[in-house]
Amino acid sequence: RSATAAPLIGGRGHSVSARARRRSCRRPLSASASDASSSMGSSVTVKGARGVNLHAKVSGPSDAPTVILLHGFPGFHRDWRTQVPALNAANVRTIALDMRGYAQSEKPKGIENYKMELLVDDVRAAITQLCPSGYARAVVGHDWGGAVAWSFALANETSGLFERLAVLNLPHPLRFQQALQSDPSQLLKSWYIG
Repeated sequence: RSATAAPLIGGRGHSVSARARRRSCRRPLSASASDASSSMGSSVTVKGARGVNLHAKVSGPSDAPTVILLHGFPGFHRDWRTQVPALNAANVRTIALDMRGYAQSEKPKGIENYKMELLVDDVRAAITQLCPSGYARAVVGHDWGGAVAWSFALANETSGLFERLAVLNLPHPLRFQQALQSDPSQLLKSWYIG
């Protein structure tokens, strides 16, 4: 059996090591995974906040409602490879954004270039530059992308830039803040969110 097919619990009741799981994640893409990545659409560049170049994959009918997809940590646009074809088949246009610092997007130096306000401005730039109607039917974020999506939605509630918000794998910011303050283990698990 390959490392990826191994159960998380070993034959003697031992967990598969984190090292073994990491090693299995480094395998080359299979033909079907490569096909899925290429079916995600055309590569485009968005001029984000402070002039940072952001990579995105745009797919689906140009006149269809548009959904912005924000990946989690440490992912990139390909994290949405399963959802994009299904959304396109449902007559939805998708924009899977590589957020600043990830994959093919520019990686500016200095922590000051990764403040939440700039990430929110990057999403706003993607909508204004890539959505034909000037607004997104929905902004969808997963994990770290969910934190950015929440911040975007709270900062742009009445802007008319989006209609709906969907956040996967991240609670409402208020509940999340309460969990960080009351549960040290949650703080450790969420180190990358800040």
